[in-house]
Amino acid sequence: MAHIRIIGGGISGSILALRAHMSGHSIDWWKYGRPSASLVASGIYNPTVLKRLKLVWRAAELARCAEEFYANTNALLESEWAAPIPIWHRMQEKGKVNDWEARSADAGFTEFLGPIHGKKEVYGELKMAGRLLVMPWLNEVEQFMAQRHRVVNQRWRVDEHLDGTTTVLCTGWKKDSLPYGIPENAMAPVKGEVLTLRLPGYPHPEKIIHGGVFIMPLGNELFKVGATYSWDPLDERPSDQGRDWLLDRLAKLWPGPVEQVRHEAAVRPAVRDRKPILGAVEGHKGLYIFNGMGSRATLLAPLLSEWMLDHIFRSIPLPPEVELRRFFE
Repeated sequence: MAHIRIIGGGISGSILALRAHMSGHSIDWWKYGRPSASLVASGIYNPTVLKRLKLVWRAAELARCAEEFYANTNALLESEWAAPIPIWHRMQEKGKVNDWEARSADAGFTEFLGPIHGKKEVYGELKMAGRLLVMPWLNEVEQFMAQRHRVVNQRWRVDEHLDGTTTVLCTGWKKDSLPYGIPENAMAPVKGEVLTLRLPGYPHPEKIIHGGVFIMPLGNELFKVGATYSWDPLDERPSDQGRDWLLDRLAKLWPGPVEQVRHEAAVRPAVRDRKPILGAVEGHKGLYIFNGMGSRATLLAPLLSEWMLDHIFRSIPLPPEVELRRFFE
């Protein structure tokens, strides 16, 4: 059994902590403040890029690992916060239907693109996708880990606490606490806004609808609707412009009554080359980075956490596409 210190209580840090637990390691998990990007995350894990009908990098490997990881963690936590859920992508133009049919006949897409539904309103069904209910899951992971490991609710600082212990920084991106060890020009943080709405009479309470925005069921006529992407300003303040943009696009999918319950904003830790950042920080013994998941942490982190632990404890090289070192060569 090896010892590891994990810094960060968002989706990525929580998945790494669970992966380390399942691998038999002892853990100090440092959590401080709000895991802001995770608080507004949809939790959807979907390996298909719907805007261009492409697959994300290593789509099949990521999707299969996520499916297995969440099944295992459901059993571990004795919960059902993560589960497959139907995702239907609305297609407004005939050409989009033709594109879907052509793609779904391609051998590389058959396990991801499902049947087409409807006539007046046409939807393509996605496969190999699901949803993690982020906030209840994060709370349950913290309780589970606190009973079995050491959870520290305190800010961790390199200049005070770095002591040679294997330490992994999963700290996302915040203006007042830029990610340590990552060149500033490597990051391309993106602000996102989401709404929680009550939609009485909405006809799709058991599936996620995507079409300009996503509409994700939360139960009791509540739905999360998102998300915006903006680069200025990079703050966590909800904006009138963001709310209006979301409601305008929602109206094209649902013309019925809408009651606003919450409006939230956060900054996603995205990377300029659209790949996560993993690896050792030069000049600091035992210090590693696990960051840059952007808006796809629920899809990426299950597999990448396995890579991270294998790299640290078994000296297995990381794929060069995600290595921190690529920004220094």
